[in-house]
Amino acid sequence: MRALLVCPGRGSYQKAHLGSLQEPHPVIEALDAYRSELGRPTLSELDAAERYSASRHVAGENASLLTFGYSARDIAQIDAEQVDVVAVAGNSMGFYTALYASGCLSLLEAAHLVETMGAFQRGNVIGGQFLYPTMNEEWQPHAESLEAVRTICSETDIHLSIRLGGTAVIGASKEGLRRCMERLPKRKQGAREFPIQLPLHSAFHTPLLQETSDLAREVLKDLPVRAPHTPLIAGDGRIFGQWT
Repeated sequence: MRALLVCPGRGSYQKAHLGSLQEPHPVIEALDAYRSELGRPTLSELDAAERYSASRHVAGENASLLTFGYSARDIAQIDAEQVDVVAVAGNSMGFYTALYASGCLSLLEAAHLVETMGAFQRGNVIGGQFLYPTMNEEWQPHAESLEAVRTICSETDIHLSIRLGGTAVIGASKEGLRRCMERLPKRKQGAREFPIQLPLHSAFHTPLLQETSDLAREVLKDLPVRAPHTPLIAGDGRIFGQWT
């Protein structure tokens, strides 16, 4: 079977996954050792909690490597004789996992990248992110919602962060976030009413995080990124191959 491997973004480790990393596995053991050296709770310890806690499990300094570890363990379980992975894709933090899955980084090199970026959020959440649907119940473009998103993202502190299928992920300053919640028409889909703010998320992928981006480029300038052994598709659609 030929397959496209899509790596999930931060927040993919959720309440239902609690306790799922307890079975011994070399990937989790290596990442646990890495976190122990940093003096931070290991993935196994976080996963073994009696209750899922947003303040602990959703916080960037924990959620990032939890998501990466969960994904890396699953990647290790792919049977190469049964599945031919022809390309790897990922957006946002999923792109960091895709760097590992495609061979651009080793497990611990990718862990260093993920851990570093996640740690930048410790006590330093900048603005926020929220979800707003741009499709109707028949999965067709919803003109009113698309116009509302376009209008509100024209303001200087509000930006379109991710086009997530039929949902716009919007990043804004704290004040911009308040205005969005007040002014965007309420939309109900299923049991949920939008806009929905994502807890403990900064305004990722927007100019509001430029200082964080500059810091990351300096701190991670020696990260040994190599050409991928499997074609790598970035969140913006660019394709990186063995010779690019």
